[in-house]
Amino acid sequence: MNRIQVAVGVVTNSFGQVLLSRRHQSAHQGGLWEFPGGKLEPGEPVLAALFRELDEELGLRVETASPLIRIQHQYPERSVLLRVFRVDAHSGQAVGMEGQEIRWVNPTDLGDYEFPEANRPIISALRLPDVFPILNDDDSELFCLERRFREWMTRGVKMFEFRTSRPFTERFVEFLQPLFQQAHSAGIEIIINGSPGIGAQVGAAGLHLNSQRLLETELRPAAGFRWVGASCHNLAELLHAQNLGLDYALLSPVSATSSHPGGRILGWNGFEALVDQVNIPVFALGGMKPTELQLARNRGGQGIAGISAFAK
Repeated sequence: MNRIQVAVGVVTNSFGQVLLSRRHQSAHQGGLWEFPGGKLEPGEPVLAALFRELDEELGLRVETASPLIRIQHQYPERSVLLRVFRVDAHSGQAVGMEGQEIRWVNPTDLGDYEFPEANRPIISALRLPDVFPILNDDDSELFCLERRFREWMTRGVKMFEFRTSRPFTERFVEFLQPLFQQAHSAGIEIIINGSPGIGAQVGAAGLHLNSQRLLETELRPAAGFRWVGASCHNLAELLHAQNLGLDYALLSPVSATSSHPGGRILGWNGFEALVDQVNIPVFALGGMKPTELQLARNRGGQGIAGISAFAK
């Protein structure tokens, strides 16, 4: 079965709303909402197709766009590869040039719309940041940890992972609860690396599974977390995360790290080859530098994650 390549654009306005268009009833997946775009013509570069489609469909002239996610999906009757881009700048007034209904939607309301199955990973990719810092607890005194938490809350990050190996005693849980609540009030989402029960107790916005816990998990944790992600190192783990319906994965090690000297690394070619086989947002982890963000996105990743890369 031939695979249809489609260029897709995530277009936002000055209010942060996302543009959706509704498929004509007579079309494949008719009546569903989608992120606008269209098929590549034979031999057409993907960005050229994106620019052409958004002009023809919406009257928008794309000025700059950057990769967001690649999605392969097998419908019963066809196979599609979506090359999704975040439209960073555009001009013109959006109009349904082909008579289709269009609508500007707040990202938090996207769950209220019915999309083709292949569009769903785009929603997670759109809501996730492109940098994912990890705050690693070094088992220092709690007052030191509290100071580090507060420092991180002033950095402007909207999401970070908190990873600790210390036991979650009653005292430690009581210590964390107000910090997580303050972060929530400030619009910061903290993903806790631990068990679902602990995450729910401290009020975490999300739960992160290490690779061992990932493989032991048969169903997506259903404790009310907005985000559930996992650490992965190979294709089997990535596919298991996808089959569980997780929102993202951290894939490592992409580059050499001081914590694992001499270990096997994926390299950027290995990272891209694995990412291309799954349909969830994947962050590059391991030896990352802030300057490698665009490289990670060009290789199909959501962005970069790390500890030392974001430490002061």
